Amino acid sequence: MSVALRSLPRPRWTPLPSALALAGLSCLLGGITPVFAADRTTAPVSAGLLAQARTADSAPAAVLESLSALDRAATAEDLDSVLGFYSRNFLHSDGWTRNDLRQSLGNFWARFSNLRYNTQLLAWQSVNGQIMTETQTTITGTETLDNRTLTLESDLHLRQYWEGDQIVREEVLGEQNQLQTGEAPPTLMFNLPEQVQVNETFNLDVIVLEPLEDDLLLGGFLDQPVRKETYLDPGQIDLAPIVSGGIFKIGRAPAVQDTRWVSAVIVRKGGMTFVTQRLQVVE
Repeated sequence: MSVALRSLPRPRWTPLPSALALAGLSCLLGGITPVFAADRTTAPVSAGLLAQARTADSAPAAVLESLSALDRAATAEDLDSVLGFYSRNFLHSDGWTRNDLRQSLGNFWARFSNLRYNTQLLAWQSVNGQIMTETQTTITGTETLDNRTLTLESDLHLRQYWEGDQIVREEVLGEQNQLQTGEAPPTLMFNLPEQVQVNETFNLDVIVLEPLEDDLLLGGFLDQPVRKETYLDPGQIDLAPIVSGGIFKIGRAPAVQDTRWVSAVIVRKGGMTFVTQRLQVVE
C-alpha cells in the first residue's frame, strides 16, 4: 500500500451571484477544447504485473502479514511503525524519498481524521531475489474545513518491490481520490483513461448522474504535472456555471512521457464532489 497521499486541490468557493457572471474556466487543460457529446465511456488501461505473475492466494504468508501490519500501522497513524516498512534507500516513481514520506504522512494525518487503510493483494512475483506485489489500497477519512465536513475516499493501484519486510521501490499504476461534502453531493461518473500515449487524443467526461431539475451547477477542472511542488501546493480550481449536466472535454497528451493529475469539481445546491485522477503519458 501507499500512505503518501497528495494534498488535494481545493475549489475557490465563489458566492453564487458572482459565479453566475463568470464567462468561463480560468484553469484549463492544455490543448483541451469543449465537446458536446455525453454518451462516451473510456475504459482505463492498467499497467498490470508481468504475464507470469502469481495470484494472491499463493502469496507467502510473510507478504500478507506485512501488508496487513502496514494497514494497521497507518490506520493507527503510527509513523515510526509505518516507516519501518520502508527501506532507508526507498525509491518512488514520483521521486519521493523516505524523508519525503515522513513529511507527507505527517501533513496528511494532520489534515484528515478517522482514517482507515485497507489493502488487497492482487498478484505477486519473485524477481531477482525480491518479491514484487501489485496491490489495491482504499483509504477513507474525513476533514473539517470552514465548518464543512469533507469525506475522502482514495483508491491506489501500486506495484511494490520488497526485500524481506521492507519496501525498496514503489510505482503508482493508478490513483483516484474523491472528496464530498454536503447533505446530497452530486454523484459523478468520472471517465478518464489511466494511461495514454504521447500525442494521443483522449476524452474527459465528468457526468452528474442525478436529475438536474432546476439546480444550478458550478464546475471546473485542472491539469497539473505530478511533481513534488504540486504535492505541496496543489493549486485551486475556479468555478463557473455549467449547463450540460457535466464537464466534457477532449485533450491531447503532451509530446513527452509524463504523469499528470487531472482534477474536476461539481457543486450543486446539495453539496460538492471533487475527483482527481492520475493520467500516465507513455511512449
